[in-house]
Amino acid sequence: MLYQLNTNILINKLMPVLREKEHYYHLNNNDIYVDIVNINNLYSCFQYIRRSKLLSVETICKEYKNHNIVEFKSCIYITDDEIKKILLSPIIEFNCGKYVIIDGVHRCYNCLFNEINSVYSIIIKTNVQLPSKPVLLSNVKISNNKVLRNTNFINYNPKNFRDINSISTNFDFSE
Repeated sequence: MLYQLNTNILINKLMPVLREKEHYYHLNNNDIYVDIVNINNLYSCFQYIRRSKLLSVETICKEYKNHNIVEFKSCIYITDDEIKKILLSPIIEFNCGKYVIIDGVHRCYNCLFNEINSVYSIIIKTNVQLPSKPVLLSNVKISNNKVLRNTNFINYNPKNFRDINSISTNFDFSE
């Protein structure tokens, strides 16, 4: 089962988790919000994305459609085993005047590929240096294999890499 998260609850629960991250400790309540972003305005830190992950996005899209929820709105997914999982909207930094995808590049690329003009996103306003030089999402290429970060990121600086994956494991599901 898939349940859409209330935006205010999402932001209130997400803020303390983000502040635990080195690159986001400085955030205040006005620095994070949910918005719809035009796909053509998105940048990626990746130059290449994996074909296999793109295929798995199709499965997620079917779940959204089956539950009549707009694709990629933040949701809680409850498995058949009653395990709760968070499906966050793509996380995008508004950084130095650009919308840069921090998490969710495959979902955003899926929108681009399927000519969906916009995507629900969690926006973080910051000017903290990015892990690499961003490229327009429309210039990202598909690879059959995983591409190492040093090759996949232009001017890669590992100190600036955002460890976003752990957010979902630290998310408090209680109301």
